[in-house]
Amino acid sequence: MENNLEGMPVYRAYRKLVDLARMSGSGHETARLYALTWLAAARMKMVSAGTRADFDALVLPPAWNELEGRGLPHEAATVACRTATGVGQDLTQRATAVGIVRELVAELADLPWDVLPFLGTEDGVEIGDFPGAMPRLAELLLDLLGPVGGAGELWIPFDANGQLSLRAMRRGWNVIAVSPMGGSRTILELLLAIEFGSICQPRVFWGGEKDAVGRNVTKAEYVLAMPPIGMRVKGTRLEEWSSGSPSDSEQFDRSEAWAIHEFVNRATRRAVFATGAGVLFSKGQEHRLRVALLDRGGELNQLEAVLSLPAGAFTNTNILGAALVINLEGSTAPVRMIELTSSKRSTTEANELIELGRALWSGERGDKARVTSVTHDEIAENEFVLSPTRYLGREVNKGRDAKPLGEYFTVVRPPSPSKQLDGEVVSELGIPDLGAWVPRLVPPEKTVMVRPDLFDDVYLATHDLVISIKGTVGKVGLVGVLQPGQKWVPSQSCVGLRLKSDPTKAPDLLDYIFMYLRSEECTEQIARLQVGAGVPHISPATLLSSLMIPTPASDELKRVTGDCRRLREIEGEIFQLKEEMRDISSRNWPGLVDADT
Repeated sequence: MENNLEGMPVYRAYRKLVDLARMSGSGHETARLYALTWLAAARMKMVSAGTRADFDALVLPPAWNELEGRGLPHEAATVACRTATGVGQDLTQRATAVGIVRELVAELADLPWDVLPFLGTEDGVEIGDFPGAMPRLAELLLDLLGPVGGAGELWIPFDANGQLSLRAMRRGWNVIAVSPMGGSRTILELLLAIEFGSICQPRVFWGGEKDAVGRNVTKAEYVLAMPPIGMRVKGTRLEEWSSGSPSDSEQFDRSEAWAIHEFVNRATRRAVFATGAGVLFSKGQEHRLRVALLDRGGELNQLEAVLSLPAGAFTNTNILGAALVINLEGSTAPVRMIELTSSKRSTTEANELIELGRALWSGERGDKARVTSVTHDEIAENEFVLSPTRYLGREVNKGRDAKPLGEYFTVVRPPSPSKQLDGEVVSELGIPDLGAWVPRLVPPEKTVMVRPDLFDDVYLATHDLVISIKGTVGKVGLVGVLQPGQKWVPSQSCVGLRLKSDPTKAPDLLDYIFMYLRSEECTEQIARLQVGAGVPHISPATLLSSLMIPTPASDELKRVTGDCRRLREIEGEIFQLKEEMRDISSRNWPGLVDADT
């Protein structure tokens, strides 16, 4: 939220109009449209007639008919003259609205009426069905686009709250506003009326180029797109816009991947995309998209930059986001990575991080902990994951002979829970059971039903390591000696790690890797490997292939394993001391259970 909104006359008038509409029974979205429409109508009248504007005429329908003739959307005029239930308003409510806008005119006169600092941010909910840009994010995305170039035409196909289009016009862009989604035009038209006093603006183009069958084939030098998140493409209006082969709709059936694939092919110079963070690391079609983006341009790299965006950067959702910058002309420069996320999820924190992002992008500030550059080959080696955290942080000192975890271990995956009546109940080792230095000997309290015909290698075995890969990522435990008949499995948030060699013949190696997995250095590796827009996670494949274990010299192996065993001794001593403390504290006045015992 922008600071000092209450000090803005336009904001105060807007809030009064919203409250007025809510008092008549309008819903949240309708009340917002009501307020914007009254501001637009007053601005249109003031610009056309100046101080002689007859605002009182807005009490009666003919004045609204006249404004519709000048381009005011019929939907907006209808909302301004009626309640949400469709019952005509009484003259008192319209007269109250007239009084609000007249007061605003008297206070601001010819000064600009700027609604962008608060539109969509004042109460955290947005008009429309897909995310819009918060004010500071809109400015960051325009920064990424660069200065006005070429013919100055910028296509913004998705703009839920008008922030992008109007701010782009303020920077000198001519905006192509044609969109696969029809719901946002009304909002932009009202914003144009509030900004300029007229909806018909020569710098906004509502049409687009179509082929012989009526399909939109518009292209532009520059594209700035914030597509819907989590929307299916097949069978929707988005599919009708697909300009590629029919197989493209099959390859990219989620709105985020589809929009990036579609509109990067409709840009000729530069494109910027802002969407959910899943495009940076998800498997399937998002992975295919990343490979395609990296392969564009042949020897020249068209993917210029990737930015991770904090929660709170979008309206309508609090998910983590991402911005991709595509330079269609290509260059030999590596991909620039900028990390702007935080563990906090507040709008204030998001605004600060986005302002930091603008400073990092412009070069006003530097921060090696948040900015780095990576080559195409490095990205390919990391499964084409584009999350900046994968490549940031200090270089872990893995040594010359570091090996991936998969050189030593195979994965024991959690079995799917069973609902069969003849299912078998087994112990489930989960995150709460991990974190101790001593091996786990007592069966976990939690149980799960599994199929009775599972092979033995599905169950955990003595000397297996267990590591959490979802939620609290990187917590580790060691399975102790299991008794005959005991069956344990890892929980759905964990996997088991089984040493490829006989653990009884390589106890030092097992303890050494166990120690390393619990080290700060390994924690830094895992932090860079984990992904997730909501819940952090790391795939078993990534864990085995990308988590590097430094190969120890013989003296280091002996020293580290000695430390591990000493830690287990200390942990055992602490446990005994706690038991002794409990016995002493309850010795003199035991409870009923202790007394009976």
